[in-house]
Amino acid sequence: MLTGQVYFCRLVILLNTHFLKIASVFRSILTIFFHFFQIVPRVDSIGLNEQELWMVCRIGGGPHCNDKGLDGPPSIAIASDILHWMLDALGRSGGSRLTRIHFHTLTYHMAVVADPSPWRNQASAVLAGTRIAATQACDDLDQVRPEKLELRVTGEVRLSMLSNDEKFTRTFDPGRPVMTWHRPEMTFHLSPVLVCRKPVKTVGLGDAISATGLYYSGFER
Repeated sequence: MLTGQVYFCRLVILLNTHFLKIASVFRSILTIFFHFFQIVPRVDSIGLNEQELWMVCRIGGGPHCNDKGLDGPPSIAIASDILHWMLDALGRSGGSRLTRIHFHTLTYHMAVVADPSPWRNQASAVLAGTRIAATQACDDLDQVRPEKLELRVTGEVRLSMLSNDEKFTRTFDPGRPVMTWHRPEMTFHLSPVLVCRKPVKTVGLGDAISATGLYYSGFER
């Protein structure tokens, strides 16, 4: 394990690196604790699903991560608070390269980047990720079929549980499917997913989402 870790750390110095599959790479809580927080500052971007978000938050002592409710998808507001804490904690340590986190769950995707940041086109990237989630789950990669999909994010959307500021409450407009907001030294982009009513192809979906988001991202070192 140590040899592989050293090799990985040397490799990421040379590349713009995105890290995902945290739960499958690190099987135990102790392994996560010892290795995740060493590797992440050496990559430019990480991708998380809800299981991985909860694990990292719990281990690192992030907001909202008590013993209750540590399973299932987090609300948009809670995910926003956790991602803000995570990028602040892991991206601002001395020498850290981390400037982007892409989180995906069933009903929405969210990307946060540091300001200033080498990342570009994040609104397009998060929107592309939600599209591939819908079309691949329904096995309709050629086109979006509205009759097979449903939108589960509607109406008023709260963007933080830690602030009562009115700027963190928005009304979702289906005609403008990407919501963008700012927190200190960070920019967030959110896009709801058109959820496949009867999914038939879910294997590899997380990889497809992250890869598509990266494909549509711009990066300027």
